[in-house]
Amino acid sequence: MNGDWKIGDFGTTTAGTERRLVTSLMQRGTRPYMAPELLPEQGYPQFNQMTDIFALGCIMWELFFQNAAFPTLSSIYTYARGQMVLVPPPVPPYVNASRDIAMNAVTLVMWCLAWQSDQRPDAATVSGYCLQLTNSLLQQHVQQPLAVV
Repeated sequence: MNGDWKIGDFGTTTAGTERRLVTSLMQRGTRPYMAPELLPEQGYPQFNQMTDIFALGCIMWELFFQNAAFPTLSSIYTYARGQMVLVPPPVPPYVNASRDIAMNAVTLVMWCLAWQSDQRPDAATVSGYCLQLTNSLLQQHVQQPLAVV
């Protein structure tokens, strides 16, 4: 183990680069990480790589805010119907980053959780954004080393 994080079980899409919507007769995904386009009341579920980006946004929300973006099944349905606006809570005090870096992380999470799949970033964009955030954090901690707790 080298300490790297790995996130798995993103198997909803057909290919990592697929941008065309694929229709499924079966429900796919894990609630409450299901993108709005996967919910049964939206008709036959349609998915592409952006469906997994939504699930990644849910995971990033939980890692950052220490709670679920959609804590109940009804909350994801309410969001999918466009009857709920997702508003991030304040940046938690345990986040050891400058306000700018923390707000950029929140921006990425919210972008991944966009209601419409065509409004979400692709995987390469998410990766590049994460690399920029990591570099900013490293730069910050060179100037202000992490405190040992």
